[in-house]
Amino acid sequence: MAYNKGIIMVSMKKENSNFKAIFGIYFKINRKRLILTIIISIIVFTLLTTFLLTWFNYRNKYFNNSIELNDWHRDNEISIEYRNGLKEKVSMNSNYFNLAINEILSITDTIAPDMFNKYTACMYSEMFSLRYDPQNQSYDATLMTHQLDAFMFITSNLVEGRLPINSTELIYRSSNTTHPTYHLGDQIGLQTTYQTSPIQNFTIVGIVGNFSDSFYQEGFSNDIFLEISNQQISYDHFDSDLLITSPQNFVDIMTFYPLDLIKELILRIDFDYQFSIGSISNLKEIAISINEVQSNYQNFQYLPSKASFFCADLEDFIFIFMKNWNNQTVIVLSSGIPAILLFSFIFTEIFSNGNFQKGAQFRILKLYGLEIKNIQKVILVENIIISSTGLLIGVILGTLFGFLLTIGMVNANFVLYLSAFLEPVVCVAITVLFAVLFIGGFIVESRFAKSLVQSTSEIYKSRRRKFVLKYLFSKETLLFILGVITGGIGYIVWIMVETSYYTSPVPYHNYIRFLSLEMITKLFIIIGVLLTLVSILLILSKLVVLIWRYFGEWLWTRRRNYYTLALKQLSIYSKDYQKAILIMFIIGLCITPGFIVSKSAGDHLKHEANLAVGCCDILIQGWNGKNQEILGNISAIDDIELSTEVELITLRETRIGYTIQILNIFNVSHFVEISSDNFPNEIVDYSQDDIAQLNTNMSFLMDSRYARRERYDRGKIYTSSDITDPNEELYNLTYINKFDVFPLLHQASSNYFTFLQGESYNLVMSNLTASQLMKKLEGDSYDREYYILANVSLTANNAAIIEEIEGFSSSLSVITYEEKLQTLQLEVNEFQIPFFYIITALAIFALLLFGYLTAKNIYNQRLRIIESEYKVGAKRIQIWGNFSIEFLFVIIIPLITSILITTISLHGAFGFLLKMPQTYKEFLPWLPVWLMCLIPLLSIVVIFCGWLLEMIHQVNKYKPVRQE
Repeated sequence: MAYNKGIIMVSMKKENSNFKAIFGIYFKINRKRLILTIIISIIVFTLLTTFLLTWFNYRNKYFNNSIELNDWHRDNEISIEYRNGLKEKVSMNSNYFNLAINEILSITDTIAPDMFNKYTACMYSEMFSLRYDPQNQSYDATLMTHQLDAFMFITSNLVEGRLPINSTELIYRSSNTTHPTYHLGDQIGLQTTYQTSPIQNFTIVGIVGNFSDSFYQEGFSNDIFLEISNQQISYDHFDSDLLITSPQNFVDIMTFYPLDLIKELILRIDFDYQFSIGSISNLKEIAISINEVQSNYQNFQYLPSKASFFCADLEDFIFIFMKNWNNQTVIVLSSGIPAILLFSFIFTEIFSNGNFQKGAQFRILKLYGLEIKNIQKVILVENIIISSTGLLIGVILGTLFGFLLTIGMVNANFVLYLSAFLEPVVCVAITVLFAVLFIGGFIVESRFAKSLVQSTSEIYKSRRRKFVLKYLFSKETLLFILGVITGGIGYIVWIMVETSYYTSPVPYHNYIRFLSLEMITKLFIIIGVLLTLVSILLILSKLVVLIWRYFGEWLWTRRRNYYTLALKQLSIYSKDYQKAILIMFIIGLCITPGFIVSKSAGDHLKHEANLAVGCCDILIQGWNGKNQEILGNISAIDDIELSTEVELITLRETRIGYTIQILNIFNVSHFVEISSDNFPNEIVDYSQDDIAQLNTNMSFLMDSRYARRERYDRGKIYTSSDITDPNEELYNLTYINKFDVFPLLHQASSNYFTFLQGESYNLVMSNLTASQLMKKLEGDSYDREYYILANVSLTANNAAIIEEIEGFSSSLSVITYEEKLQTLQLEVNEFQIPFFYIITALAIFALLLFGYLTAKNIYNQRLRIIESEYKVGAKRIQIWGNFSIEFLFVIIIPLITSILITTISLHGAFGFLLKMPQTYKEFLPWLPVWLMCLIPLLSIVVIFCGWLLEMIHQVNKYKPVRQE
């Protein structure tokens, strides 16, 4: 130290005004501290850049997942429909259909080129057909044509007959395959109303079978055969017979045949939207353009009427995607709050490292005549070097590390990966970090330098002001008030925005504009939570310090030895450990999730998928519950060993305000046998024998939350007054057992709003019981969903079975456990799971680093105690042992407390943080007792490795004064 003073004095005399020389000396003296600070700055920029680039590239994966979950050709929505209300005959161009399609494509090309290239189109008119037979009976019919490639594919499915050769010949597809209305060679007439005269001389020259499945497999849309209202609400497939002809023949029929007052000519197009790499950044503009086309009347030559809807399916998709993406961003930022706090405090500790040495140097510089403005200039250059070096190297390293992570997650190419730098959020976040490190570091060190060169009177005045402000405006109080105000403003504005989605008569595209405002409000809420959490943690750390202070003094007065001396020292120097206590409260929030998230998510999704398919091999949806022919055809498939039916009845607005779901099992014995192999025994509190008892009339299983509240015991009687009309006969039902989860039965709602109306609950019963209750229902406010459950043989070809089942009716769809599990996995936030792993890994590193830095700081602050212990004969191992006991007592209580709080809170928060599907089963983290004991033990071991690594080294190299 004397040598350093000499260097400074000589340099100051020779070149008092030479800034380079001054800074060179300053740098040499502070070389180790500056290098460490630069390294930390690089790490900070690297972490931020890696996170931002990886997150925005994950958006591409999330977008692709959303597209994969959305089947444009089977989503029960039409992209475009134009209804031409013709009041008189019109003369059509021979190429009218194709010209109409091209006219629409010319509009879509202005919205997003190449997005609308793949489509299925049809033009049709709904009519009545009249068969010329003795009954002269009229039927519903739809005269339809398709674009040429679709028409050629349909006609390739001819089961008998040939293609039409002129406009008097038609191809027929029946809505009833077993009892068709027409046969090959039938003569029919067409008319638009019952009053108009039928036009004769149309002949059925070809019959096509049910081509819907193969039509879809070939890449065409089945949705064009759906009957859809103007609001795009799906009702059912066409029940009327289809009369199909070529585009040319269709135009000829519409133009030349004397059909009286054709009411409507309808054009439908369903797009299979193709998204390019750059389309994701233009989604908002695309949605707004679509809405403008829909809102503004277009003067078309071949489409003289306004569109019923124009790409509303794409507009809805964009809106939902953007809203979900904003929510995902909020979730990731929310789950990163503990990590942000942890590293903020650790980096603060790092940047404040060496304050004793800096203080001594600033005083010497002041003593030898250097003015405060020159000291500030030194600090300014120091912070420029630190911030600029961190920015340059950190962004480069973050880009490389992020790309390595992104390759495994998104399979992105480097050009697409770098496009994330064009996102405003990325540029703003990096710029803000640079400003915080540069400006914030300069301000903090300048204030520190000023405080060290103050006169005695200035120091007295400063302390007096601080003494007053300490009680009136403490940082905990200010942070808490600021956090509440910020979060409150965000919450109020967010509620207003959410309400406007449903109440404000604004154009739909304004909702998309609202999404940016909604995102900002949620960021305000996050900032408010962050500030409030910091305030609470500061208060808790002070409280623990106060407790240890009194405990140390109390214990020292009763028993004096080296161990109680450690606690006595803790009571005197307790403020030294306040940061350690503060960080220990955060550690549990950071380190716990990574240990439990993967297994928790994997197990939950498996159970959710199994329950969603009814614990069977294949689940058949879309059956109307009446067509016994379909049920028989399914049962007759060779590889299906057993099948049964179930019905989900949802009763709404019942007399007592409840929403009640009833699972009606048609054949209880078959249901038990089908579900036995896949039944989730590990997560249910009832047996399959309980299900088998449903064969007893008027018996039932009940939702456990309601059963517990009403204290139901086995055999208790439940009256049907909640369900049936009170004016009708009431039934007494026998309670068998309760259940938390049950296959195919959605969880009963239990949120705040349903609590106000009356708690919802679920029931399971046999068809014998359910059919009696349904006869006595109050009102008609109920919905029905029908399912068919089936088990297949071990050697069965599932793909062939599914194709055969879906061929029985276009309304049927089949889902397997594997397909459902894959769909659920796509819904989960894939980024969040590795993000939790990374946070846990960084938290372990931070523990090690913090233990090292804390040991160094505590050692420098306790040199007098070390010297006094040497004087009374303490050995080195006793000295660092005493310090370690202090440290252990300081960290152990807040560490265990924070981990316990985290464990409890994860039960409610994990489903939200992972966007975990919870339709059938509530998400509960995997938290075995041994793991919860291992996490704090591991944390203590890691932090002590860093602590002892520095503490043993410092104490061992210490030379007592008496030895010098």
